[in-house]
Amino acid sequence: MKKYFSLILIMCLVSMTASAQWRVESVVSGEPNTKLLQILETEKSVLIYANFEKDCSETESIQLNRNTHVKSNGLKYKILHSVNLPIGDEADDRFDYLSKGKNEVNFVMEFEKFPVESGFDIIENTKEGDYNFNFRGVTVSRIDSTQLIDTERFLDTASPVIKGRYAKDGTDYAYLIREGVCITCNAVIQSGDWFSADEMIFYLDIVNNSNHGIMFDFDRVGIVGQKFKSKGAVEEKGWVKYTPDSYDAHLAQLDYDEARYKTSGGLDLLGNQINREKNNSGANSWARLGWAALGALTEHAIDNRVEEYMKAHPKDRPRALRTTSLKPGESLHGYIACKKKKADKAVITLPIDDFDFAFRYGLR
Repeated sequence: MKKYFSLILIMCLVSMTASAQWRVESVVSGEPNTKLLQILETEKSVLIYANFEKDCSETESIQLNRNTHVKSNGLKYKILHSVNLPIGDEADDRFDYLSKGKNEVNFVMEFEKFPVESGFDIIENTKEGDYNFNFRGVTVSRIDSTQLIDTERFLDTASPVIKGRYAKDGTDYAYLIREGVCITCNAVIQSGDWFSADEMIFYLDIVNNSNHGIMFDFDRVGIVGQKFKSKGAVEEKGWVKYTPDSYDAHLAQLDYDEARYKTSGGLDLLGNQINREKNNSGANSWARLGWAALGALTEHAIDNRVEEYMKAHPKDRPRALRTTSLKPGESLHGYIACKKKKADKAVITLPIDDFDFAFRYGLR
């Protein structure tokens, strides 16, 4: 929604009478994958058209810092909007997601109005670095309206995937949006009294806002642990997923064991004593039968206490995800669990249509 609002705004600004149009002639230094192409000076702001191209060896993400500004004649001019290249936001930190291979993104930035003809700098970060969107010593020359870029066609090269993250109630969430399909993920490591080993659980929301049906296929979901070796090498090993039925049953047993521990009290001790007396009785004695009957009554009493406790203290757990088809407008919520192994990073990949929705989590 933010993107479309900004696009409408930019189109409205372009449709106004421009006070001047400029072509970028030279840049003393700049971000190596980005070319500044054209500048449109409107009544109240300045639009800068740019093209980003990069051949990525692995997936990456890009965004503009909220503090990005233009510096001209010693004065600073703030960025107002950006279309196709998200501006970082503490509440909803969005990125363009770059896939492996060649990527191209055309984008337009809107700044407070500044004197273009004097030359200027675009500064994202005052500390120079490989990933800073800094351009020093930009010079321009005037062009006429016949040389203007077709804005709507220019912006058709938007990154097909938006990546973002946000926090809610102390929990961090990451999300990916592609062609109307949005997947949100947060991961936790379960360990402690009720877990026999470290287990990693990925909680997922899958929303289909596309115009066609999609399939979530549990069997195609991959989870790997990555170890970083010397000289940039990465070792990957697959982690075993728990089947949905087995892990739902596992959690139900853990809930029962926890409730029994908290409620049985002396009845468990009585049950243990009864079992000892039964085992010490003769194989076919009336005493053994009596102890067995008393043991069954004690176990029944414990089960009643556990049932009452679990009804009074229900666990609000999502269910394990199963293979499901989603029509337009439908959503799916649940988790996928696996046994965690030693690694530097965990990666879960969910193939939907012809795209792999991948989420990465550092483990150090």
